[in-house]
Amino acid sequence: MAYVKRHSINATLYKALEYIVNEKKTDEKILISSNKCSSDPKLAHIEMNALKKIKQKEGNILGFHFIQSFSKGETDKETANQIGKEWADIFLSNYQYILSTHIDKGHIHNHIVINSVGLDGKKYNSCTNEREDIRAYSDVICKKYGLSIINNKYKNRTMSYKEWLENKNKNSWKQKTKEDIDYYISVSNDYEDFIKKIKNAGYEIKDKQSHNVMHITFKHPSMKRQVRGKTLGADYTEDSIRKRTELREYDIKSSVRKRYKYRTKKDKWDYVFKMLSFNRYSLKVNILLISILLELVFDKNERHSENNRYYEAQKNISNEVDKLSYSLNIIDKYNFKSRGDIDVAIEKITQKIDDKKKILDGMENLDYKADAVCTEINFYKKYKKFYDEYSKSFVKGVYRKKHEYEIEKFENSKVQLQKFGLYTEKDYKDFEKQRDSVLDNAEVMRKQIYEDYKELEQIEKLKITLDSERRKNVISEVSLDERNNNEKEKVK
Repeated sequence: MAYVKRHSINATLYKALEYIVNEKKTDEKILISSNKCSSDPKLAHIEMNALKKIKQKEGNILGFHFIQSFSKGETDKETANQIGKEWADIFLSNYQYILSTHIDKGHIHNHIVINSVGLDGKKYNSCTNEREDIRAYSDVICKKYGLSIINNKYKNRTMSYKEWLENKNKNSWKQKTKEDIDYYISVSNDYEDFIKKIKNAGYEIKDKQSHNVMHITFKHPSMKRQVRGKTLGADYTEDSIRKRTELREYDIKSSVRKRYKYRTKKDKWDYVFKMLSFNRYSLKVNILLISILLELVFDKNERHSENNRYYEAQKNISNEVDKLSYSLNIIDKYNFKSRGDIDVAIEKITQKIDDKKKILDGMENLDYKADAVCTEINFYKKYKKFYDEYSKSFVKGVYRKKHEYEIEKFENSKVQLQKFGLYTEKDYKDFEKQRDSVLDNAEVMRKQIYEDYKELEQIEKLKITLDSERRKNVISEVSLDERNNNEKEKVK
């Protein structure tokens, strides 16, 4: 975000100019520019004093010092310097000034020192409204370059997809927590298994059993504070999680029992494996076969191992079953029948994202241009009452002197809006409605792109799960452990 400060210079104009051009602060004076005067502080000081004498406007205030600061890591020095130039061009084009970008602190910031008298002989009007307005101009330029702002006071608001996504990610930790809870419920055998797995994922958990608290809480290392399960929703209280782990929807064994109602007392997994093997071309059934095969090997190692010597292999097999369980959910969701369906889906979603991003880019470019227009409309509305009172006043000279900045700002905004082709207040309202429509459509488009990316991520995870080389490595590890087990038995 960019923040703007301004203060008057009463006795040290040359020192202020000399300070802002310090070569140690400005990348060896590369990040320095000037307007209507020299960039050398000694010459600029002479030129500014000469203008005051010519215009006969020598007074107590010698100049003004503006500081435009950016958040740490938000922008680079070249972009910051360009933003400063474009910002100064809007409201300081009639003044002598030196602009520099300082990079010696933890955050990049621009300095602008101006003469208190403009080329037209008018003194710079440093009222409260002026300070608010220059901040609004700063916001317009910063948003153009995709930077955040501190307070969006007006309706006209632009946000790039990158900024929108970063903002969403900052505020989506609750959603991320809910998604993680949902996932670990889907791959857990019971509540205790769920707690173990979500703790292994980095979460700190406090529940009734371990900490004697009324409400279960979750905290990931990336989260600043813990969140109560009931805050996430009714499905995330401790009682709800216990019930959900008992009746989890996507567990491999539950899925098999629900979809294929086979029963056998002797060897259930072997029986189901034989029954399912007849359908060779169903992607879902093939994943079930792999899952069952891993379960069989797991059970076999469990029976033959001594002192848990094959624990690591068994743990790896268990992880594979968890991943396959998640994959079944995705296959059901998109009704995939083959690997070719997955590749086609990835290609379609990628193309859909590209098409939507092109449309969004067009909306954002239009929005950046409209931002400047809406800023002038806001100034027009803000200062219209001063102009109306001025028009009705019997002592116009007195009133104008008292509210010179406000009246001039209104008149300038009206002229600028006419340059944009807007002549009446009805034109202003129509433009703002169109702008609001663009903003609403852009927000919808950003959400759609975000959801498309999440969908693409799910399908790509499924493709990784089905990767033949990865599965070969898993099976190879399992086979090696089983072979070692057999060799140990032969030695006995």
